[in-house]
Amino acid sequence: MSIARIAQLAGVSVATVSNVLNGTGRVSPETARRVREIAAESNFQIRRKRRNGSQGKKRIAFSLVDEVLRFRQSNWVLGLMGAIQQVIEPRGYSLTVLSAATEDSIEKQTRDAAAVILYGYDPEPKSIIAAAGKPIIWIMRYECSPADVVMEDNREMGKMVAEYFISRGHKHIGFIADTRIEPVIERGRFMAQYAADMKCKTSIVGDDKLFTNEQGKPGIDTEKTDKLLDKLLKGDKGPTALFVPGDLLTVHVYSYLQRRGLRPMADLDIVSCNHEAVYYELLDPRPPVVEMDIPSIGTMAAQAALWRIENIDMPPAKFLLAPKLLMP
Repeated sequence: MSIARIAQLAGVSVATVSNVLNGTGRVSPETARRVREIAAESNFQIRRKRRNGSQGKKRIAFSLVDEVLRFRQSNWVLGLMGAIQQVIEPRGYSLTVLSAATEDSIEKQTRDAAAVILYGYDPEPKSIIAAAGKPIIWIMRYECSPADVVMEDNREMGKMVAEYFISRGHKHIGFIADTRIEPVIERGRFMAQYAADMKCKTSIVGDDKLFTNEQGKPGIDTEKTDKLLDKLLKGDKGPTALFVPGDLLTVHVYSYLQRRGLRPMADLDIVSCNHEAVYYELLDPRPPVVEMDIPSIGTMAAQAALWRIENIDMPPAKFLLAPKLLMP
């Protein structure tokens, strides 16, 4: 039986099972008892095979892998690194920040690291994973086997947003996204699935360079965004609610609506995402927002890295963080 199967039977995360079986982290006595009973019944034993010499590797590397992240998420990156350090340092590991994680550079930069934590949406993750040649925990990259994945639970996020809008009487929900960012596309896809199950229509528009300005630098392409919103909201049969997967983009949606004489949250119901204060506080009236709990994601990534170092032969795992909808 795998650790993932034990987690499923116990109704907990893979990280929780790892904490119980390794005697790390804080787990309630009842949960620990349940996990141990299931593990004992299946004769499960933690395998602690390490790579040769890994006992001397006390460094975990961290890097971004996407230029788009650099323009607005410095606070996110700092939050991730701080949370990771709080978890790994008591275990004797230090955190090294790489200048960049590319296929050409990652092997050299991480030669003496026990594991690597990457953050971003690189479209070709397999080449980076192969070049590193060591355990990788990838934050926000949904499919990147054999690396482990840490990210928000987009299935639950899509369901949560669909249920919220439908509870408010909406029959048609819109979604706008940068189509090159995989987690964003997942949010819209899952929202559409749950909306369809509840007989609610969904319209999705997107562009693969929505978060790139006219100079090719990170930022919002306002012209493309306006055209997508024109397409989405054209006529009197457009959506009456809109899920916007980022507060920076929501700021522009508000501007677009106001320039056309429409009232955000009155003429068009909105749910934003990320809860980035620097942008969210500009919105008036403020919409409900899906919180992106960066410290918790960092903590989960660090726990996953430590687990992977100790359990190198275990199959790839996904560690998903439950979303929260915050009301204004």
